[in-house]
Amino acid sequence: MTRPSGNSVRDESGYSLIELLAAIVILTVAIIPMVTMLDTGLRTSTTSGNYDRARALANTKLEEVKSLRYAEAESTYPPGTSVPCNAGGLTCRVETRYTKINFSGASGTFGSGTASDGMMRVTVTVSWDGKSYATTGLVVR
Repeated sequence: MTRPSGNSVRDESGYSLIELLAAIVILTVAIIPMVTMLDTGLRTSTTSGNYDRARALANTKLEEVKSLRYAEAESTYPPGTSVPCNAGGLTCRVETRYTKINFSGASGTFGSGTASDGMMRVTVTVSWDGKSYATTGLVVR
């Protein structure tokens, strides 16, 4: 059997260079947004994990201070000072201030107090990567 004469290009099977380039462009256009979504998801997950760790550390430290007797809390965390409490790669500070409740109006508000008021306001602030989380509580006599 002999081959018919004529244009031999039609007889060849396979893809042309233009078809391959078009396929590469289409795949690139489809893959780039997926990589961006994966990167965004990873960053969001990391930020969320850091926030959860910071919240847990702040609440643990606040409960630790609140579990002390008033005199112990006052001597360990003197009012008007800021005591560092770094843990697990997070920077944290415990700040205490004497405070009192002002009962003027429908609801009470906190104001500046003295040692004789027998109440300290405790604020724990945890910082990481330019972000922070703070929680506040009271220690009373």
